Amino acid sequence: MANRLRCLTADESGLLKAVTFDLDARLDTETDKQIALTQRHLEAGISSQTANDESAPTVKAWDLRVNRDRAVQRVYYPTGADTVDPAGPAMMMVARQNGDVEIVDARWANDQETARPVCYRYHADVFDANAALRAKRILTYQKFVGAWADASAFAYGTNLGNFHLRRLATGTFRDRVPDDSEDTAAATTDLRVQFDTDLERLRIHDRSPQTLAYAGKERQLTLWDLTKLSGAGAQPDGSEAWAPPAGEPLFQAENVEDDWLGLRVPYHVTDFQFMGEAATRVAACTEDARVLLYDTQAGRRPTVDFALGEEPLRHIVVSPDQRHVYASDNRGAIRCYDIRAGKQTVSLRGCTGAVTDMVISPQYPNRLVSVSLDRRLRVHNLSRPGCPLSHATYLKQRMTQVVVDEAFARTLVSAATAKQTVDKDDKLWSKMAVVEEAKPAKRTKLVK
Repeated sequence: MANRLRCLTADESGLLKAVTFDLDARLDTETDKQIALTQRHLEAGISSQTANDESAPTVKAWDLRVNRDRAVQRVYYPTGADTVDPAGPAMMMVARQNGDVEIVDARWANDQETARPVCYRYHADVFDANAALRAKRILTYQKFVGAWADASAFAYGTNLGNFHLRRLATGTFRDRVPDDSEDTAAATTDLRVQFDTDLERLRIHDRSPQTLAYAGKERQLTLWDLTKLSGAGAQPDGSEAWAPPAGEPLFQAENVEDDWLGLRVPYHVTDFQFMGEAATRVAACTEDARVLLYDTQAGRRPTVDFALGEEPLRHIVVSPDQRHVYASDNRGAIRCYDIRAGKQTVSLRGCTGAVTDMVISPQYPNRLVSVSLDRRLRVHNLSRPGCPLSHATYLKQRMTQVVVDEAFARTLVSAATAKQTVDKDDKLWSKMAVVEEAKPAKRTKLVK
């Protein structure tokens, strides 16, 4: 495994940052040295701490213009061995508060001068009415609740049920420029569907991109097949039209059983994650501090239903081995549930604010990365007893999303493998004995 970890964060000021940790360095939890150093460096305007302290994390920011209207709401970064190309650009989708959708080349963290960060830009017209709604103090306005992208397509979903899938007819995002004049409705394939409102989360499976799922407040977990889903297409005048979905979903969950008084239990899913490579198992967390595990092949009701704490749960992640589930509440607590043992095993410490996002990368299965409202990025070591806090840094802005740069990890692994091969060959040659070339024997002349 690589000895460095790079995280890409997005915050409410519209900034994107790349934070690189040295996993061999340890955090002094008593003095919180890394957090204090990073905070002083950022206040002094220093974007990189490598020259000041080799153990401190390196922070690089792109687009230093602070604009809260462009606050990042959702970020998608492809995960898994089949979706990340270490030799090519790592494409990341960024969905902003004002309705802008950007496809960003994550290589800007390596070379900010030569890399072209934004490869494609699109604006969602449904967000144009948000400014008027906020002026009237109407709390129901468009927000991104889901994002997905590949080499030539992207999709997003909003809390009011608008789902948009946009696919380029030719080429990929790498071949485009942000303001491409040929990017018209005739040059793309659009699918616009109007789902139910009050959605909390919408996801597309990484390994099975034809599977779409969403859930929310009084909106049961529902799975759709994108290949069979139909809605409104692209309009000749370029306007956006939305149509309800046609057909039947692949799966629609049922609520849990009534309580002991015979009363209906409110259903409010705040987050969910797919489990495994097949889109048949889903782990979800709810507003009433419960974790639900669904199996679409076993029935419509959850196969596992258990309480995890007392506070409302906000985010959930599943370990790569599918054995543990980590859920965070609105007070900053992160709890681990062992699926096989059927009980809570540990509570991760260190967070002093509500967790806004967390992730476990397959490249780093023993590291849980989280960001919280206290403006700190934390890394917990899941392989040690108690899952202690191993790294942390202060990033000044309140972060909304965090992902792990898997392309960077694969580059480190490839370089380390190549170095090991060279070292092995050098060691083998060094063990060989030096054989000198034999000198030819002198010829003697016979005397008669």
